[in-house]
Parts: sequence; structure tokens; C-alpha cells
Amino acid sequence: MAHLRRRTDRWLREHRQLVRRALLVLAALAVVSILAQLLYPAGRLLPFVKIQNQGVGGKTVTDATKQLDKDYAKAQVTLKTADKTFTKPLDEIGIEPKNWDTARAAAHYPVALRFVPFSSVFIMIHRDTPMQVKVDDQRLHYFAQQVEKEGFVQAVNA
Repeated sequence: MAHLRRRTDRWLREHRQLVRRALLVLAALAVVSILAQLLYPAGRLLPFVKIQNQGVGGKTVTDATKQLDKDYAKAQVTLKTADKTFTKPLDEIGIEPKNWDTARAAAHYPVALRFVPFSSVFIMIHRDTPMQVKVDDQRLHYFAQQVEKEGFVQAVNA
């Protein structure tokens, strides 16, 4: 182990200029990253950010909300029982997508995090915001009762 330590120390002494330049390049990249993150508009989603596996990166919160409005306007839920299928629009069963809140959550990038070098890259790669919804429990319960009534099949030869 001591031999490896001596070899490393000797290499660092012999290549001191190279090590300095590499550290300066890394420091410059970190500073440029922080400046770019601080200058990125607060009301805009970072590139490659997703909402419910849909790409909305680089859009403003308003544009992302409009896209979600369009995508979820005709969304339906389908339930299958043994021999029946029930398909209803989300609003009929009491599920209301909260598009504005979802887009705001996807765009959330606090100032403190902008001071961390390359934090935007981590967010761009990993952020997939789940859709936020408001559920009307009474309408959802009513729908579940309807499915239970209409989807019930009598046992045969039981």
C-alpha cells in the first residue's frame, strides 16, 4: 500500500501542471453550470422533464398546462368484470386532473438548488412528475356501486 502511495505522490509532483489545469477546467465548468442554472427562467420546465411519462420539457407552465388540458380532456377509465366492460370519462366518476398544479410541480426548481453545480442535469434525467388529481369520493363511490350492481354475475352450479 505504501508503494502505491509513493507512486501516486511522485506522479502528482511530475504532472503538477496537468493536475492544476484539470482542476481549473472543472472549476470553470462548475461556475458556468451555476450561472446557467441561475439564469434559467423560473416559469419554464427544464428540458427533458416529464409529466406522467409525457415529455413537456422546455415549455412554460402555461403551455404545459394547455398540453395536459388537451391530453386529459377526453381521458377515460375502463373497468372490466367477468363479462362486462365499463368505460366512463374521468369527470363522470369524480376524478379531476389538476393540470396547473401538476405543471407547477414539474417546473419546481428552487434557487438554493440552482447553486449546486449540474443539479439541473440530475433533475432533467430523473424528474417524471405524477399527475395530481382531485377525487370526489361520493361520485367515485357511486360509480363503484354501479359497477358492482351491473357487473355482478350469479353463480351457476354452486
